[in-house]
Amino acid sequence: MTGFRDFLTRFRPAASPGRAAPTGVPADRAAELSAELAPPLALFERTQAEARSVREQAAEASASRRQEAERQAEALVAAARHEASGVRTRTAEQVLRAAES
Repeated sequence: MTGFRDFLTRFRPAASPGRAAPTGVPADRAAELSAELAPPLALFERTQAEARSVREQAAEASASRRQEAERQAEALVAAARHEASGVRTRTAEQVLRAAES
């Protein structure tokens, strides 16, 4: 393990700085960013399209289930009304018989 003194010697200048380097080509930051972000953003767009498709399918499925549930509810109400009519008739006959006897 190195000591603290050895650690500090890493940062000691080895020589005096030289003359300035020739100017470089300016970096195109926008091109670098677009090259770096294009693949993940393409995946993100694909994922968004897939999510939109899943939501549309879920909306269609829920609409069809809702229509089926409404149809079943209407059928149950119609059957209950029809049965209620028969129950009223039978009950009225029983009450009349009981009253006559």
